[in-house]
Amino acid sequence: MNKLLFFIFFLGALLTRAGNNDGNAISSAPPRRILSTAAAATAIILDLNAGERLAAIDEYGKIVPGADRIPVIGYAGRFSREVVLAARIDFAILWDYQTECAAMLEKLDIPVLRLPAVRLSTYRETVRRIAAHLRIPAPRADALAERQPKLPHRPLPATAPAVYFELYAPEKTVGKNSYIHELLTAAGARNIAAAMPVSGKFSREQLLLAAPEIIFFVEGFGSAEEIAARPGYEAIPAVRNRRIYAVPRNYTVAGLDAAGAVRYLKRHIFPEAF
Repeated sequence: MNKLLFFIFFLGALLTRAGNNDGNAISSAPPRRILSTAAAATAIILDLNAGERLAAIDEYGKIVPGADRIPVIGYAGRFSREVVLAARIDFAILWDYQTECAAMLEKLDIPVLRLPAVRLSTYRETVRRIAAHLRIPAPRADALAERQPKLPHRPLPATAPAVYFELYAPEKTVGKNSYIHELLTAAGARNIAAAMPVSGKFSREQLLLAAPEIIFFVEGFGSAEEIAARPGYEAIPAVRNRRIYAVPRNYTVAGLDAAGAVRYLKRHIFPEAF
């Protein structure tokens, strides 16, 4: 009998460890000392009222409202083995691309959940995965997901306001497969760079031809005056009508207050509705 119990325990331990790489396996005990290097995960855990379980974040996670009291142990997913052990981490949530971090944590027998890029279209699934690992009831996770803005079921009409969103540098913008594109769509605006599959350069000629009615840029990366003064931009409707707006940086980070971001965009796209 004792040998049978030992075998069952041993097999369960093996199965738990086998899922550490991809985060599919859920450990037997809910984690209490979580390391999050994914800002979206940090925001979701706080929104699920489980912030007391966050033992550490990386430097970039400080952008999340309410995360200012959580200890920072690294930058851009880079931290030492000694720091992780000192923080007594028992579970980690990383971005999918942070493979070196995941490998290091696996060697320490720390379970890891790796997340792909968060989108409005995948937000509910992301919340449910995190909640399942934290042993948070599904109804609470679903209630959080329901508060997020939804993408329209039908394509936007051609008459939807045309928007150019400048991403950190002149004439770099957001493509169709991006979180910000989804925010613009949820706000009822037409992204002039929707034909681009990913974010990247959008030539001045393309920009002038698209004639955006509104220009958004990330706060701290340029100014309305600088954008309006660029050669040729005086012909753009957004410049002529002084509809150039800074977007707070936290609204551009995937998974952080999407509802607030959409409200902010709508307020500038459809001011007559507010």
